[in-house]
Amino acid sequence: MTKRKRQARRSLVYLPMLLIVLVAIVTACAAPAAPVAPAEPTQAPTEAPPAATATPEPPPTPTPAPKMVSPLASASSCQECHGEIYDEWAQSYHSKTLTAMMGSFAKYIKYVQSEKGALTSADMMGCLGCHGPAMRFASEEEMLHLATLVVDGQKDAVSDIGVDCVSCHTLAASGEPWVHPEQPLTVYGPLRDAVEAKGGDGQLVHESVFSADMGKSEMCAACHTYITPDDIHVEGGTWDIVCSLTYDAWEVAAKGKATGNQCQDCHMPKRDGFAAQVSGVTMPARAVPSHTFPGWHSDAKLAGATDMSLAAKVEGGTLVVTVTIVSKVGHRMPDT
Repeated sequence: MTKRKRQARRSLVYLPMLLIVLVAIVTACAAPAAPVAPAEPTQAPTEAPPAATATPEPPPTPTPAPKMVSPLASASSCQECHGEIYDEWAQSYHSKTLTAMMGSFAKYIKYVQSEKGALTSADMMGCLGCHGPAMRFASEEEMLHLATLVVDGQKDAVSDIGVDCVSCHTLAASGEPWVHPEQPLTVYGPLRDAVEAKGGDGQLVHESVFSADMGKSEMCAACHTYITPDDIHVEGGTWDIVCSLTYDAWEVAAKGKATGNQCQDCHMPKRDGFAAQVSGVTMPARAVPSHTFPGWHSDAKLAGATDMSLAAKVEGGTLVVTVTIVSKVGHRMPDT
């Protein structure tokens, strides 16, 4: 055998072995690589957490105080016979004259205490003369207790203090609101033929007296024109009370006093009903003035208070819009 033939035969012997090795290499390259465990992230050094601080305790809620009652007859004492009127009044701001201004009243009380060093009934009546007229006849102790309740925000405890039935129909209508009324109370009203009703003891519930002033704007003037009384003004003080000047505005408004319009015409519109409902007593149907006293808080009143119009034009490249507002009420609009 020649040397070339021996070399060819030896190559054929090794060929299967080479094929096996080649297949193994190809298979190994095609196999997916084994997953490599991710290196753990290097954590930056952290500062020690701040020391826990105690959460401040909320101020304790004051224990609800018992309700204060009016030194005279409260509105609820009139409810039994005058239920419809009472329900209207209870919706009105006259029933909320104290609670609606608690925040301002509390500031006033604190200011007077800081300026004068002491609070008196006269100081309190600077606001209560209109916002709780019957409190004029409270004791000094009761008045200071009321001041504490106001400063503490005890609305429920003072919710019976306000402009109630006696405030208008007895005190203001008498013309002498500073005089303590006798019992049984005299109640003034716009009816010339009021029905006298008696209680279970056979006594008149109250005496009814006609008052023409009940239908006039002058009836509203004492409270709806109010500035700081001289006897409680703090000389050199930084405050003044100007709660309402509506009556003054009515006196000079084009659609006010000059036209004969009265406050009651707009703010006490009449409805058909009964002035009272008394068991066993026939009461005549009447045109009864509403006691909801609608005003700035009434959407219907606001909607009818003005006529408004807009006019737009371009002048020299500038849009000019003119707003015209015409008041339809008998005083300034808006007003206090």
